[in-house]
Amino acid sequence: MSCHVEGRCPGTRTCCSSRCGCSCQPQKTCTQVDLFRKTLLLIPIHLEVHWSLITVNIPNRIISFYDSQGIHFKFCVENIRKYLLTEAKEKNRPEFLQGWQTAVTKCIPQQKNDSDCGVFVLQYCKCLALDQPFQFSQEDMPRVRKRIYKELCERQLID
Repeated sequence: MSCHVEGRCPGTRTCCSSRCGCSCQPQKTCTQVDLFRKTLLLIPIHLEVHWSLITVNIPNRIISFYDSQGIHFKFCVENIRKYLLTEAKEKNRPEFLQGWQTAVTKCIPQQKNDSDCGVFVLQYCKCLALDQPFQFSQEDMPRVRKRIYKELCERQLID
């Protein structure tokens, strides 16, 4: 099976897009990391020309989808859920085989152009990782871009 789609699911050799005709069954799991010892997984998703974010709250078993254009790629959320179930089986973690819920997060900052989705995803990630509220908007993007550049150059997060 061969297919060229940029949206790949973490730890799998299959693409997330049902449009390419590929199977979206997880085929490979993480061998060196026990994901179930983590609190929050941040999974940026790139499909075609758009970035979105999937988060996995491990203790509460919630898979959430964040998109700055209000798009919902159900197949990616479902693929992450399947991956987690496969990982739980292979890591002998039966407590994680049931109880997973999915959520589409709707009341979040939205972009007003076609070019800032990646910046929004990075800002969502920062806020979620630092347990901060989403207090930004499209108008903040020039400042956020500069801050991200500075953080990358200095290799540290800036408030």
